[in-house]
Formats: sequence, C-alpha cells, structure tokens
Amino acid sequence: MEQSLPADLAGATYISLESLRRNGRPVRTPVWFASVDGTLYVYTDDSSWKAKRMRNNPAVRVAACSMNGTVRGDWHPARARFVHEDAAPREWDTAFRALIGKQGVLFRLFVLLGRLGIVPRLRRLERHRVIVALELM
Repeated sequence: MEQSLPADLAGATYISLESLRRNGRPVRTPVWFASVDGTLYVYTDDSSWKAKRMRNNPAVRVAACSMNGTVRGDWHPARARFVHEDAAPREWDTAFRALIGKQGVLFRLFVLLGRLGIVPRLRRLERHRVIVALELM
C-alpha cells in the first residue's frame, strides 16, 4: 500500500534536511529528493558532514524549501537510514530511478559530471555515493 506524503512535501522539489551536531545544535541543508511509497530519498556523499551527523543521530527533520534553503512548509520528523548500492541494490535502483525521474536533466548532469571526473568534488561523490532513506514519523 502506497503511503502518501504531506501536501507541502508532495509538491516540493527541495527539502531542508535538519540534522543535529553532536552538541545538539541543528544544521539545515537544502537537498534534492524523491519519494517512493512515502519514503524520501536523498543522494549524497557518504563522507559529507550531513551523512556523518545522520550516522551519529538518525533523528532528523525535513521541510519543503527553496533551492537556497528558505523553508516553505511545516517541519516533519523523520529517521535516516543509509542505502548502499552493494548492500541493497534493489532499493538503491528504485530510489536512484525516482531521483532521475523527479529531478530530471539537472540530476542526470550532476551524476554524469561525477562519473566523468570533470568536477573534483563530484568525482569524489561518485566514489563515495550513498542514498539516504528518510522515513517520516
């Protein structure tokens, strides 16, 4: 059974992902996302600060936002779970296809530049990529 998203998230292109530092201070990061059956998926570098914060404390909050992070909706509590391509290939493929489907040409270009190694930061992402599943609570 497909779980529906809150209306403010269903129509959004970006979400503000709020994770917590070890000292409890929140950090907000605007990210691309896609949803499948009520789970939000985010593509990121496994060694990024947001990934490290979520590994330390998987309790996060999400809200619809603009590209620059201006919050445009209500905050929703969620729990982060890491999806690695080799450990969960089926879920990875589903989430990756959903991201391509929702984010379109820009996401494809982002991934292609990483694979080609043209932009150093994206080259690193290609080697350390992970998808984070955000389960709304």
